[in-house]
Amino acid sequence: MESVAPTQISNLINMESPQDVLNEVRTILSMTGTACNEGLLSRSFLDVLHLFGGQYPGYQACDTQYHDLKHTTDTLLAMARIIHGGIITGHAFSGHQLELGLLSALFHDAGYLLTQIRDR
Repeated sequence: MESVAPTQISNLINMESPQDVLNEVRTILSMTGTACNEGLLSRSFLDVLHLFGGQYPGYQACDTQYHDLKHTTDTLLAMARIIHGGIITGHAFSGHQLELGLLSALFHDAGYLLTQIRDR
């Protein structure tokens, strides 16, 4: 009998693509059976992309080596998976609680970003 190596969870999607991560989070949310404001998540995700990329008014692009956009999208996906795991093991979450959890994951390191230096 030939053994099959287990699939690494990090290989299920392209973790280097923020859009692929967001799509996976949407897929996970669709399996929860709990309605949440997907428009809020999409707008917030776009804000985070702009914030970390330096296109958000008043902020410089992220220049940290760990608390960067990839870490943020990794954290978002981990939160979605944790929420899903909680639901399938019998925990109930409101849509508002899902939104708070996901938004907290998205913005958890925003404080590392520097504001732009203004000329005086």
